[in-house]
Amino acid sequence: GGGANNTVSAVLEQPDGKLGVAGSFTTFNGQARNFLVRFDPATLVLDTFPNGTGFNGPVRALARDPVTGDIVAGGTFTQVNGQARTNLVRLSALTGDVDGTLAAVGTDGTVLAVAVQSDRAIVFGGQFTHVNRPSVVLPADVGYLARVSSAGVLDLAFSVTTPKANDFVNTLVGQTLPNSGGDRLLVGGMIAFFAKIANEVLADPPGDTVGRANGNESRSFGC
Repeated sequence: GGGANNTVSAVLEQPDGKLGVAGSFTTFNGQARNFLVRFDPATLVLDTFPNGTGFNGPVRALARDPVTGDIVAGGTFTQVNGQARTNLVRLSALTGDVDGTLAAVGTDGTVLAVAVQSDRAIVFGGQFTHVNRPSVVLPADVGYLARVSSAGVLDLAFSVTTPKANDFVNTLVGQTLPNSGGDRLLVGGMIAFFAKIANEVLADPPGDTVGRANGNESRSFGC
């Protein structure tokens, strides 16, 4: 017993009922666990997950890949299981091993929110303004919100052209619309507007904003 020895920032339930718990802690139920732990709530037995030394900094957000079940984590870290990862990583749900496909994707600030869409694209937001790109020297200016494919390729149309949040993104919730209506994102944070194509700006009171999965803002909620 005893739980975490510091703040818990995210909880993720898996299909098998196990819970992934992330935060600023280094022990859980008296056992050493660096910022992420997984356990069966029925038995409270901790998994050896992630497989290795774990994270070297706090984990703020968790999301599950709807196809593979793999876990995407965001936070303030530079290493996971001894491998270089800057604030974003994907872990095998089975083994806890670090997935190599996101190795070149990193941010210049904390990742506070993560969502994985039905096509396995990863949307992430937080206190960053730039994202590194594979094989590109200069990072992309994304303005607190970005999307990469499951292979780690930055979606420039979404991340750079639209939308561009004007302040921190704290929360992301992905929704799959019925009747093949695609994906929608609920975006929360200190957001007053999203910049649009051709520098068009739509001003709204600070609060929750809804963005379509293609980066277009929907005014049907929170505006």
